[in-house]
Amino acid sequence: LAATSGSDRDQALDALIDYAVRATRWRRTAKITPLTVAFPGRPT
Repeated sequence: LAATSGSDRDQALDALIDYAVRATRWRRTAKITPLTVAFPGRPT
Protein backbone atom coordinates (compact mmCIF):
# COMPACT_ATOMS: atom_id res chain seq x y z
CA LEU A 1 0.00 0.00 0.00
CA ALA A 2 2.82 2.40 0.81
CA ALA A 3 4.25 2.09 -2.72
CA THR A 4 0.97 3.01 -4.44
CA SER A 5 -0.80 6.26 -5.20
CA GLY A 6 -4.05 7.58 -6.60
CA SER A 7 -6.72 5.12 -7.63
CA ASP A 8 -4.38 2.12 -7.15
CA ARG A 9 -3.93 3.10 -3.51
CA ASP A 10 -7.68 3.54 -3.03
CA GLN A 11 -8.36 0.13 -4.56
CA ALA A 12 -5.73 -1.57 -2.38
CA LEU A 13 -7.07 0.08 0.76
CA ASP A 14 -10.64 -0.91 -0.09
CA ALA A 15 -9.51 -4.52 -0.57
CA LEU A 16 -7.70 -4.57 2.79
CA ILE A 17 -10.72 -3.12 4.59
CA ASP A 18 -13.02 -5.65 2.90
CA TYR A 19 -10.73 -8.50 3.99
CA ALA A 20 -10.65 -7.29 7.59
CA VAL A 21 -14.45 -7.03 7.75
CA ARG A 22 -14.93 -10.49 6.21
CA ALA A 23 -12.36 -12.05 8.54
CA THR A 24 -14.11 -10.55 11.56
CA ARG A 25 -17.47 -11.89 10.39
CA TRP A 26 -16.04 -15.40 9.93
CA ARG A 27 -14.40 -15.30 13.37
CA ARG A 28 -17.71 -14.25 14.94
CA THR A 29 -19.54 -17.05 13.10
CA ALA A 30 -16.93 -19.58 14.25
CA LYS A 31 -17.06 -18.17 17.81
CA ILE A 32 -13.32 -17.45 17.75
CA THR A 33 -12.01 -14.83 20.13
CA PRO A 34 -10.66 -12.28 19.86
CA LEU A 35 -12.74 -11.17 16.88
CA THR A 36 -10.04 -8.85 15.60
CA VAL A 37 -6.29 -9.22 15.41
CA ALA A 38 -4.13 -6.29 16.49
CA PHE A 39 -1.26 -7.07 14.11
CA PRO A 40 -2.39 -9.46 11.34
CA GLY A 41 0.32 -11.82 10.18
CA ARG A 42 2.42 -11.34 13.28
CA PRO A 43 2.96 -14.41 15.46
CA THR A 44 1.15 -14.33 18.80
